[in-house]
Amino acid sequence: MSGFWAWVAGWGFVVGKLASCSAVALTFGYYLSPDCARYLAAGAVIAFVALNYFGIEKTAGATKIIVAVVLLADLRAAIGFSSFTVLLCTTRSQTSLHTP
Repeated sequence: MSGFWAWVAGWGFVVGKLASCSAVALTFGYYLSPDCARYLAAGAVIAFVALNYFGIEKTAGATKIIVAVVLLADLRAAIGFSSFTVLLCTTRSQTSLHTP
C-alpha cells in the first residue's frame, strides 16, 4: 500500500472511531434524558477523556467502581423483582379467596 492509501486508511479508521464513540455517547444521553441528550453526551465524552488523561491506574479504579455500582443495581433489581413477584402472587391469592 502506498503512503497516500495508508494515510486515507488511517484517517478512515479515526473518523470511524469518532463516529462510533459519538453514537454511544448520544445513546447514553437519550437513555438518561431525551431533552438533554446532547449535553449529557458531551459530558460523558469529557468525563472519559479526563479519566483517560490521568492514566490506567485511575481508569482501572473507576472501572471497579462502575462495575460495583452496576452489580449492586442488578442485585437490587433481582431482589426487588422477586419480592414483587411474591407480593403479586400473595395479593392475587388473597383476592381470589374473597371473590364469590
